[in-house]
Amino acid sequence: MRAAGALILLPAFLLIAGTAPAAPVSQEAPVSDLLGTWDVETEDGAFSFVWEFTLEDGILKGLYSGRSGDAEMQELKFEDNMLEFRVDVGMEISFSASIDRDYMEGTLSLEFGEAAFTGKKRT
Repeated sequence: MRAAGALILLPAFLLIAGTAPAAPVSQEAPVSDLLGTWDVETEDGAFSFVWEFTLEDGILKGLYSGRSGDAEMQELKFEDNMLEFRVDVGMEISFSASIDRDYMEGTLSLEFGEAAFTGKKRT
């Protein structure tokens, strides 16, 4: 029940966007699978997000967009089909997901609990 309560509070925490330097991309990572725009939704459908991944001068960058605003992804990592990043919106929210071509599934974690999510890459 604590996780459900935290998700209700999530929009309030997403109003403030944090930024941090992007991480270099490993040459072994299949970055092309990740690049582009993704539509992401929590398992219960209560929250939806749009994530956009780009590669600029060999640096992977990501933009997180939700109904409460936009934020640059921090500590963004993509290696061996695993995606990890966090968004600091007055409270840290961490995301981790496995990527399989144009589909992802993962978990978001915040102080009050976790929630599952899935995503589909736009074509």
